[in-house]
Amino acid sequence: MTPQITPEQLTQLMTGLRIRIDAANSQLVQLGLLVEYLYENLEKQGMTMPMQEFPTWAEARYKEIQEQAKKAVEEGQGFAKEMQDDITEQIKNAGIDLNDDKATETAETAETAEKTEVEAEE
Repeated sequence: MTPQITPEQLTQLMTGLRIRIDAANSQLVQLGLLVEYLYENLEKQGMTMPMQEFPTWAEARYKEIQEQAKKAVEEGQGFAKEMQDDITEQIKNAGIDLNDDKATETAETAETAEKTEVEAEE
């Protein structure tokens, strides 16, 4: 059965989205004003920028950022795999069988005992 959204929940959702859109638009306006301000001040100082080169520069920069992001994701995945392998090895070295129901029960018992101990200290 699909959960139903009440009109109040829908109104809250739409209000939240509108607020986020307004904030994003405000940031875009502020960024545009900053760029305009910098450009005008550079012109006042006699510096000119060849804007016809901007599309080429922007495309190259965008590709560079995409490559950096892809590399960061790949490094993160490698790190996660290393951590998973390390944890798996430690579990194996400890002689714990995660497929054994008794191991699950022992872990739950240890967790319950730890919670009880913490509560007793409080």
